[in-house]
Amino acid sequence: MTDPPEPAPGRPISLGRETDLADAATLLTVLLAVREASARDRTGVRAVLRPALWAVWEQPRLPRPLVSGRYPTPYPWSPRARSVYRARSGRGPWGKALVLEHLVPIRLVLDDLLTAADTLAPASLVTMLEECLCGAVVSRHEDEVLTQRGLRHHMAIVGRPTDPWARYRWTGIGPDGFRPLTAVTSPDS
Repeated sequence: MTDPPEPAPGRPISLGRETDLADAATLLTVLLAVREASARDRTGVRAVLRPALWAVWEQPRLPRPLVSGRYPTPYPWSPRARSVYRARSGRGPWGKALVLEHLVPIRLVLDDLLTAADTLAPASLVTMLEECLCGAVVSRHEDEVLTQRGLRHHMAIVGRPTDPWARYRWTGIGPDGFRPLTAVTSPDS
């Protein structure tokens, strides 16, 4: 008997080439506007870029339905995150219970975007975002395990692995058992 295949990471969906390019152009404008300041204050620049990336790119492209406007039910959910959801009968608030986790830490994504900003065009930014933004829904406890193991802002191994689940494997939270949240009749939005 073979093991079930690992879940594919959740990924934002395209809103159509024209909209994707327009949104990428907007993000590129923000990136270029703050890149000089990143040499002096990388943390402050990330604080500007993170909400821009969320509002312009990520949130509009999360596959629906969403729980509380943030947690896509089609993304892979950890067994523990699904249990938390069901134990509360699908009622939030979810901020202290669930995390929409970036499999490649968002700090690394933002740093890569800042490093590449001068060489990017909207089309290449779309490609970069499609490649690096992937996620899953985990419990707050599982997110804390990643932090305790020093993986909140780092990958499990040196360099960038091709395995998006590397941090989870390293902490013992393997991707087997992750699957979309099903039987959601009316997620709160």
